[in-house]
Amino acid sequence: MDKELIASFLEGSETAFRQIMRLYQERLFAVILSMTHHREDALDILQDTWIKAYRALPQFRFQSSLYTWLCRIAMNTAVSALRKPNRSAELPDYILDTRPNPLQMTMRRESHEYIHWAISELPEKQKMVFILKYLDENTYAEIADIMGISVGAVKAQCFHAFSKVQKFMLENYPVKENIL
Repeated sequence: MDKELIASFLEGSETAFRQIMRLYQERLFAVILSMTHHREDALDILQDTWIKAYRALPQFRFQSSLYTWLCRIAMNTAVSALRKPNRSAELPDYILDTRPNPLQMTMRRESHEYIHWAISELPEKQKMVFILKYLDENTYAEIADIMGISVGAVKAQCFHAFSKVQKFMLENYPVKENIL
């Protein structure tokens, strides 16, 4: 389906690009939000990602999947944006569980905050690998394609990132049961 949409786009169909956006919007937004923890920043970065993808799509050569290519653009755009000084200073947006039990909702929100705090403490590559593997649920091969590193390097980065997050949670999260 991606090949047909890209071919249609290259023939001048704006509708084809909108279909590509509909296909991948949610997944890309989730990855970006996991990196930024700010809804407004994530939306801005997603918009920048689509602009970059629109301009670069004629050079896409199918050496990876379209999602992998788009995810690489999104992550690079997010990393660049996170390095800029005047980022928004709002508190992180966390999607709360809609369960009716307020205590469970509070504990889930709190654990998400601690996990995101732990992730934010990781070195940049480990942060990206952790998000792609454990939050976006990509395979090692997909992550290797997205990041342009070997599968072995991805596995090593995942191991180190998970270990650091686990250690952080054990040292900082007040409830010691069911944290990872």
